[in-house]
Amino acid sequence: MNWKRELQINDIAPEQILEFTCKQCASVYHQKAEQLQKHNELRFLWLDEIEKDAKCKQRLCYGDIRLSMCHDSANSGFVAGLA
Repeated sequence: MNWKRELQINDIAPEQILEFTCKQCASVYHQKAEQLQKHNELRFLWLDEIEKDAKCKQRLCYGDIRLSMCHDSANSGFVAGLA
């Protein structure tokens, strides 16, 4: 099991930004989770199901996509070290 199988779209905060990257043409687009949560048919899908069903939006590509979650760009110090 991975994190995409453990999370439904409703489990994510509405302001969370999802990144969709095409595996074929490397095109990237971003979408807020609330845009997916508005669709009743998508509300209870697991993230891996959304990734499997989504296709690239580039003209004539329609390749499979890789889904990832964007995090805040806040930097934090390195906590652990090598032994």
